[in-house]
Amino acid sequence: MLLRLWWRGRAQPAYRSRWRERFGFVNRPPMLLGDTVVWVHAVSVGETQAAEVLVRTLLADDASLAIVMTTTTPTGAAQVRKLFDAYLVKDGQPGRLFHSYAPFDLPGSIRRFIKETQPKALLVMETEVWPNWLAICRACDVPSYLINARLSARSARGYERVRGLAAPAFQTFTHICAQAQADADRLVALGVRADSLSVTGSIKFDQSITLDDEHLRGLVAEEIATERFVWVAASTHEGEEQVVIEAHAGLLKTHPDALLILVPRHPDRFDRVDDLLERSGLRYIRRSLLPAQRGAVKSVDVLLVDSMGELLYFYEAGHLAFVGGSLVDNGGHNPLEPAALGKAVMMGESQFNFADICTQLSGAGALITVSSKTLQTAIESYAQNPEQARLTGEKGQAFVERNRGAVKRVYERILPGLRSSSQATAS
Repeated sequence: MLLRLWWRGRAQPAYRSRWRERFGFVNRPPMLLGDTVVWVHAVSVGETQAAEVLVRTLLADDASLAIVMTTTTPTGAAQVRKLFDAYLVKDGQPGRLFHSYAPFDLPGSIRRFIKETQPKALLVMETEVWPNWLAICRACDVPSYLINARLSARSARGYERVRGLAAPAFQTFTHICAQAQADADRLVALGVRADSLSVTGSIKFDQSITLDDEHLRGLVAEEIATERFVWVAASTHEGEEQVVIEAHAGLLKTHPDALLILVPRHPDRFDRVDDLLERSGLRYIRRSLLPAQRGAVKSVDVLLVDSMGELLYFYEAGHLAFVGGSLVDNGGHNPLEPAALGKAVMMGESQFNFADICTQLSGAGALITVSSKTLQTAIESYAQNPEQARLTGEKGQAFVERNRGAVKRVYERILPGLRSSSQATAS
């Protein structure tokens, strides 16, 4: 496991730091405020963003609560620091939240982590299901909740093949809050009791869209001229960037001033995407060169975003968003973020990670499904009629607003368990 961290650290050196935490060697800060600790696990950036409103609700509702938040990735850790800076224990100052890397699913690592942090409940975001975590939490009388659970048909088939391991793990959760009825039905088929399961909707609808970095907002506004047609290809994977680049090259033949903002999903692929752009012959610049080369975006065809945590600001600058992980068989990433910002949304046919949401967005006239062959044509249609892009974006924004409220429903489900844990601590 250490070798794996070291290997991943070649591209992201942060994987090589704080490695002891992954074996459960965590020092609970003495200046952590709150008698009852709740452990919230979010694997990476997207799950951390989804957890934001729930965590803030927990802290606002009960002054006796403190949060230990774990992530698996360094980018997730950075997102915790960004979203919860006001609550963090840091620089000798007290706070109500601290971050640790998640312990490996090894009995010794988990027992050490629980002994040091003393959580009274575990909240796991989405589909992170680790058998040893759950078994040891149960043995230590720590109730566990799966929040915003989703189980695609594909994942359900995979779990069915290892049913002897998967079913007991899912059954260990005290309660599961599923995003949609289809997710709940698949969980029941896997052996989860119906009385330990609720359909609460996706808390990603409640995700706060805050663009409070005025310096970054100003930089984006200054660099990206409003008269240009701008489209964003977000969270792209290997095999998608070439399609996107070729589509943009075709678009430039009819709309020579169009701008593509290309945002690869993983930082370790920034240089490889740079190579693709170099070979394409398109004029491009990397985000990391701004603002040193102020004004440079005005004279390029592509802005390659080689930074993390800034995607929402670039969504805001575009007319439409293509959400990646969907032209390849990866299930797609979150279409609600650009929809919430009033942007027309496109995705490829692989949408199983957000199947129910994509179906509803499509039904609301806010999402277009494309293929590698039809992507350019779909973009050109919006480039020729930006007003249609605006109207499509408005439909998506209205759809998101209509579906808010999942956090409240989740909170109502887990509150009795949290209160009993808090009362047990007080007594």
